Amino acid sequence: MKHSDTSELLEASLALQRILRHCRPGASVRRTLAQAAGGFLAQEIRATHPSPPFNQSHVDGYGILLADVRKARKHQPVSLPLVATIRAGDLSSGRLTPGHTVKIFTGAPVPGGVEAIVMRERCAEDHGRVLFFCGAKSGDHIRYRGEEFRRNSVVLRTGERLSPPAIGLLASLGYRDARVYDRPRVALLTTGNELIKPGRPLRPGQVYECNAAALTTAIRGLGISGVRTVHARDAADALRRSLLSLMPNHDVVISVGGVSVGDYDLVRDAAEEAGVRRVFWRVAVKPGMPLYFGVFSQKTSQDKIASLPPRSSVFFGLPGNPVSALVTFHQFVRPALLRMLGQKVSQRFLIPVQLGASLRKKPGRLEWVRGRLEFGGKSILARPVPGQQSHMLGGLTAANALIEFPAALAHLSRNSRLMAELLNWT
Repeated sequence: MKHSDTSELLEASLALQRILRHCRPGASVRRTLAQAAGGFLAQEIRATHPSPPFNQSHVDGYGILLADVRKARKHQPVSLPLVATIRAGDLSSGRLTPGHTVKIFTGAPVPGGVEAIVMRERCAEDHGRVLFFCGAKSGDHIRYRGEEFRRNSVVLRTGERLSPPAIGLLASLGYRDARVYDRPRVALLTTGNELIKPGRPLRPGQVYECNAAALTTAIRGLGISGVRTVHARDAADALRRSLLSLMPNHDVVISVGGVSVGDYDLVRDAAEEAGVRRVFWRVAVKPGMPLYFGVFSQKTSQDKIASLPPRSSVFFGLPGNPVSALVTFHQFVRPALLRMLGQKVSQRFLIPVQLGASLRKKPGRLEWVRGRLEFGGKSILARPVPGQQSHMLGGLTAANALIEFPAALAHLSRNSRLMAELLNWT
């Protein structure tokens, strides 16, 4: 029975492994660059031409032969006749001959024979001639054809995220679209009789519903739009009906609240009655211990769950306290969504830090202490922020990292060395 369930607490890393085991990328779809931005590549990208496609000037300046300016000095400039001007987009014609120079602008093609370009700031024009106040080295300020990529070389690999630089790179190579993994369909189910929408006057016993707004924002930050949100009262039939309508039509269903052991914590039973097969319940972390994860499938054999087809629905039951909901989303749901989007490796940005204040807790659970990282001398200081309780969003708002207070420890003194994870909502 539910209230006597003594499920062993699962270690956080094992919980994440079990989650990711059931998460697979979606189908490969072709999208315009604007539509694909933020997604993960479902194809290998090769250079369609050398980059740069021709020898280019890196600066505004003058193309020269090295021997012609070898003796140029600040107080003994060398004077050369200016024979041509080449702008970006011009065709490069002819070849530079000894004893002459050409004016050339950034991005313009470099004529044959030019061995270096001297920056305009190191020169002066004077009635059709150019005074050079310094010498040059071979290749100065020339971008050579193919020095970044050769034609047909791999520039982006399958599973790489299309960040703004990656989108720019694709455009620079002439791509108008790319194949990415389709985004998962996500639904969010909030629970609680005490919740009302922001904007309405609060009555005694009521609180404003904030989890839907926060979690929807976090999901959209990953590039997933069209999140369906539903609210259900704390009643078994209402929860079951909501889940039965959501699970078959979405790849991920996330509920918030009702997963602990109280009389009205009905989500676990409702989910399993709706066809969810439990993978685990309760993780040895704070905040977020009552996290629930399961898989929706018509299969009845538990041993078949590991071989589910792609895009089978997964179900997350998050705790209802706002900080617990957001932290468990960040640590468990976000990696799952990124895997479904096509990310190959789940990346955690852990860095060594020096604790800026002493901490205490009961041993037995890994605690994610909300903190701010600051540069302090030779190390990075991690300072816990005020408001560490699981209902205090102000503390999480002020934090830029989660300080890892190891499960086995009860006390950490100031200046202790430990690890912290950067908070990243995209």
